[in-house]
Amino acid sequence: VQISDENVHLVRNLMDEVFGSENFVSLISFRKTGSISTDTLGTITDYLVFYAKNKQQLKFRKLFRIKKHQD
Repeated sequence: VQISDENVHLVRNLMDEVFGSENFVSLISFRKTGSISTDTLGTITDYLVFYAKNKQQLKFRKLFRIKKHQD
């Protein structure tokens, strides 16, 4: 689930009820390209709330990119 910082706590509570708090995997933050202008600090970060159906059976594959050697 992608969500901004205003409601991330509410989404985590809901996801805990649906999947169980033991199946929470990670809260991933990332920077957005822009934000709406405000009179205070603008929100430039969104979050991905990552849950598994069963954390014990989670299969995760890291991104793979061949590293170029510098000679």
